[in-house]
Amino acid sequence: MFCNMRILLTLTLANCVLSHITLESPKPFKVAADGLSNPLAPSGANFPCQGKVSLPDGGPTVMTIGQEQKTTFSGLATHGGGSCQISLLKGFEPSKENADFRVIKTQYGCLTNSKGNLDGGKANPMTFVIPDSVEPGDYSGSWTWQSEATGELYQMCFPITVVAKKRSRIERGKPEFSPNVKRGLEDLPPVWLANLGEVTGTCSVKPQQQIVEFPEPGKDVEHSEGDKKLFKAECNGNPFAKGGVTKPSNPSSSATPSSAPAKKTTSKTPAPSATSTSAPSKPTTSNKPTSTKSTTRTPKATSSASPSSSKASAPTVSTPPAPSASSGSTGMCEEGKYLCVNGHMFSVCTGGRWTGPQPLAANTHCEGEVGELKIVNE
Repeated sequence: MFCNMRILLTLTLANCVLSHITLESPKPFKVAADGLSNPLAPSGANFPCQGKVSLPDGGPTVMTIGQEQKTTFSGLATHGGGSCQISLLKGFEPSKENADFRVIKTQYGCLTNSKGNLDGGKANPMTFVIPDSVEPGDYSGSWTWQSEATGELYQMCFPITVVAKKRSRIERGKPEFSPNVKRGLEDLPPVWLANLGEVTGTCSVKPQQQIVEFPEPGKDVEHSEGDKKLFKAECNGNPFAKGGVTKPSNPSSSATPSSAPAKKTTSKTPAPSATSTSAPSKPTTSNKPTSTKSTTRTPKATSSASPSSSKASAPTVSTPPAPSASSGSTGMCEEGKYLCVNGHMFSVCTGGRWTGPQPLAANTHCEGEVGELKIVNE
């Protein structure tokens, strides 16, 4: 009796193991134990590719551009089939930050096309072709399956090395690719994802007993669903379909307060000093003072405050006084305005404050109210 029970248990366990769909070819990546045949976790914890992967024994499968390739499966639990996609990612290191898989084939009614057949017969293979737009190199392939019956999303990944197709002697004299074909994966649609918690956000599809129709299936689409009605998905929860995975902001970004105080904007015109070699002939901003010729020419002043004609140094007075309160120097001033100081110097309002007085050009003096500065030739 005990022997019979043990045999029955062994057969039951064997049937359970064999019933789950597992990618057989191309040779899949090695993943954690018991992970390959399971659906992706509802939390998205094992996305992509059932978690960390490593190359299988024998290395990646070599595939030629333009040649038909075939995926085969072991197991019987097709769960009524569903919607499947083949997609590619550059390199052999898929991760949550590197999971921008791009679709090269979509099949509606994959695994089985027998209506109402939940677990009947060996899973049908899925064929696909590496398009000309894909450059030769190493890629992580992905087979995703949205189950019609359970609503679960499966993903099994496999490493491939893409090589250029062989060309005849006549073909070698012609361009290998059409100039209208853009190389790379960027123009291919992103793989469809849903029901993966934080990975896919609010995008979810409940079991409808219908085959899900993807928003962006790509150019190579195979319909094997027969008379089955498709359920149109209104969203794609793939974070890369929305412009990429959101990464933590840089601590030094503008959103974070700076520990150092902001620098004040200073005037580009140098402050007057005893070593100044030249004085500005006129301010050079949009509100620059207008220069007018007086009708009567006054004699050149001989005071020490007059600039020298040979060296336009600052007036030989003690530290020039700050603009007086009557001149509008107190409080905040209007940006870009000019102020006449002592008739032979001017200040500019920069950052809400007047700059240090600057000497005018030789043989000129200033007059006028705040913001109405005029330079008059002597």
